[in-house]
Amino acid sequence: MGRCDPARFASFLHLIERIGFEAGTMSQHLYFGLKAEGLDVVCMAARQVNAAL
Repeated sequence: MGRCDPARFASFLHLIERIGFEAGTMSQHLYFGLKAEGLDVVCMAARQVNAAL
């Protein structure tokens, strides 16, 4: 899939315990792709994160 291929990132992301990223255009694709690679992924809406902090 090119530059935004979740499998491409998975090899080095397995070193991280949990991955969090802001919701955006590619977030659904990345979320499900990285989950399929067995990673613990959290997608967050910026407003919700700001309110929680």
